Amino acid sequence: MKRLLAGFSVMGSVACGPTVYCIARGAQVRVPGGTRPIEELCNGDVVVCVDPLTGVTAEAMIFAVTQARRECVQLTTAEGALVATSDHPVYSPERKAYVPAGDWVTGQCTQLLSVCERGIVAVNVDVTSAYAGVFDVFDITVDHPLHNFIANGFVVHNKSKAETPCPTVCSLNGLTVQQGAPCACAEGSMGTAECRRVSGPVCLSCQGSSNSTDGGEPVLIDSCNR
Repeated sequence: MKRLLAGFSVMGSVACGPTVYCIARGAQVRVPGGTRPIEELCNGDVVVCVDPLTGVTAEAMIFAVTQARRECVQLTTAEGALVATSDHPVYSPERKAYVPAGDWVTGQCTQLLSVCERGIVAVNVDVTSAYAGVFDVFDITVDHPLHNFIANGFVVHNKSKAETPCPTVCSLNGLTVQQGAPCACAEGSMGTAECRRVSGPVCLSCQGSSNSTDGGEPVLIDSCNR
């Protein structure tokens, strides 16, 4: 059975791109202490990611945000609905892998992975729509090996054009620092250097100390009290 490929750009908008997939405006993304609409998230914000096999959660910093306007599909369960481009990778508990959202519309997948008060559970997709409408869509990239986030309670991948390996050497105030090297925090305690790659002007901070850059250059931040 062919995969659904309805998620193209329309109305002259710039699509997310050939390797970028998106979630529709209004999706509530899990953040520490609650949720936020995906369209309000920016570089440097922190979201919650989850190990889909164990249910263990972690916090991850956003280092890229992409926006476009595209056609979307809708997957509806008893726990809520997910609206996304048909090519956005969504976690399938049946396959134990991320597959395009269109695979649920074509019947190749029947369950989503829900993160809720009951824990992390597989829920049946009761209704699907191959055309949910044209939406402003957003994608985020997080700096964490799990490479996912939780949208409307469901586990989705954080695919984005900015998904690149973090550098192992970066500079701060003209000094070259190795990943993992000791560094001093603004409040006087010691921490460990973390090299991160960012897209556009961003400030990455730790307990009030911050260092910023632009143009996608590596950034050094301290990791005290994280």
